[in-house]
Amino acid sequence: MNWVKGSFWLGLSIALSLFLSEVITWTVETTGFSWVVTSIVMRLLVIVFLSLFIRRTLLELNKGKTWKYYIFFLIALLPGFGLSFLTPIYETDYGMWDDELELAEHDQLPKLTFGSFRLPEERHIIAFFSTDCDHCQLVSEKLGSNQRAGQEIPVHAFFSGTKENADRFMQEHKGEQFQQHFIPNDSIFLAYSGYSFPSVFLMEPNGEVIYHWSGDLLNYTALDKLK
Repeated sequence: MNWVKGSFWLGLSIALSLFLSEVITWTVETTGFSWVVTSIVMRLLVIVFLSLFIRRTLLELNKGKTWKYYIFFLIALLPGFGLSFLTPIYETDYGMWDDELELAEHDQLPKLTFGSFRLPEERHIIAFFSTDCDHCQLVSEKLGSNQRAGQEIPVHAFFSGTKENADRFMQEHKGEQFQQHFIPNDSIFLAYSGYSFPSVFLMEPNGEVIYHWSGDLLNYTALDKLK
């Protein structure tokens, strides 16, 4: 029986490691918990589950012997931490990686979008997306998950290209609650994005940029900041 129970905990530890990002996202969306705290707790659970496997295994091999649980946890600490890296931690996963890019002529966006975008009277997010960009898809999903988890800051998603592609992008990457806008002039669109995608600005109503993230820098710490 100990072998069966041990195998269960080992399988749970491996499964959690393999699907760590998905489990973190589901937990945050469902509970509204912090991204940073949830990610740390989930990695600790990998170690805990592995320690339960080791405990069951050692008890089976050494029947009648008494073991303190902290011994199993210490034994599992290094391999469990390594196992959790089946989903790696990247150096940009935590911390505020603001590159301090300014959004020049923010007040011209209503004109450039033919009135679609109106200058908000509240703090807001302006995100420039390219529909065939992998990082754009990932960042859109992060912002969409954050809205499901309780983010109240509105997201204004800007595109250049066809509405059909933009609609598909938003439907497939959790952008249902975004407000969609188009800048048809590609050169102007690129200039406003800072020539990188995705380009995400957290803005004050007066046009002041609070934070700017590009590429994959919109991480767990930033998502907690936006909630």
